[in-house]
Amino acid sequence: MAFQSWSVVYGEQPSASKWNILGTNDASFNDGTGIADDTILATHTEELPKLVNRQNNTTDNTVEDQLVQVGWGFIIGDTTVGIQEAVTFPVAYDSAPIVICNYCGTSTTDPTLISDLSTSAADTNRYGRAMIITTTGFTAGIVDVAGSSASVRYGYTWIAIGSKAR
Repeated sequence: MAFQSWSVVYGEQPSASKWNILGTNDASFNDGTGIADDTILATHTEELPKLVNRQNNTTDNTVEDQLVQVGWGFIIGDTTVGIQEAVTFPVAYDSAPIVICNYCGTSTTDPTLISDLSTSAADTNRYGRAMIITTTGFTAGIVDVAGSSASVRYGYTWIAIGSKAR
């Protein structure tokens, strides 16, 4: 399918063939064949720069097409010091991304919004961590130095940055 130009004049009732062109054009925009290469530019989409500086240990690199994904979740305590659960990224990466995972509060019921989680003075003994990072996900961990409570939901937030899988 490809875009086909057509027009009508004021007061004209389009013929069936013109309506068919309209439908074909709509389908070509939907599947992308009706948009010429280099028609949509970064200035049109306010796209971030394609090249990003990244340091792997002490080696500086410039990488392309960095994908940033974020999320939050909660883990129900089980009376142990460390609790964890698997997190799957919405979109996979080329290689293991950089992942930051933080503790963000507790709730006595299953939170449906991140704002359902609250913090307290006890939070100074709790922290989050990202473990077992792969191209498709990681393990979110919460540590409560005093031991987690089986009736508490421990919230965490995460951010992952890396090269999008192609």
